[in-house]
Amino acid sequence: MKVQISEKFAPMFKPKRIKVYFGGRGGMKTVSFTKIALITAAMYKRRFLCLREFMNSIEDSIRAVLHAEVATLGLQARFRVCNSYIEGINASIFKYGQLARNIASFESKHDFDVAWVEEAETVSEKSLDTLIATIRKPGSGLWFSFNPAEEDGAVYQRFVKPYKAIIDTQGYYEDDEVYIGK
Repeated sequence: MKVQISEKFAPMFKPKRIKVYFGGRGGMKTVSFTKIALITAAMYKRRFLCLREFMNSIEDSIRAVLHAEVATLGLQARFRVCNSYIEGINASIFKYGQLARNIASFESKHDFDVAWVEEAETVSEKSLDTLIATIRKPGSGLWFSFNPAEEDGAVYQRFVKPYKAIIDTQGYYEDDEVYIGK
């Protein structure tokens, strides 16, 4: 299988606990994250929790993009796309959820390998704190993708603002735990 992903997303394969990508619409964040998640889940048993701060229905989730990329990448034999989840033949799974409306039930989601928050610009401080405390399985990771329409958002304030000058100069920031790109 040969998959093309923009070079700017190569750091998604680095062993960093927190990976943050932000930028304008059309930056290929969603499709690139989706391809990386599906490739990873096809190769290794991985449990992905795909989140948004608010989700009124499954149609508001990343499900449609995951479903489309399963077909685009020719992975139909490796994944079964169901209404509320996607299951891999190797026991990988993609589930969907929201952070804001029922944060107490979210706290039981500790056994996921990756929590990916799409449209992370709207995540509250409370949701971010709960997410970081909940996803703590050894080797687990937190992925955040967003358009920085709201610079007051918790993800922007915690992960982008402190390193903004470095990111503006070199296009990214990284340390032992974090990678932030745009």
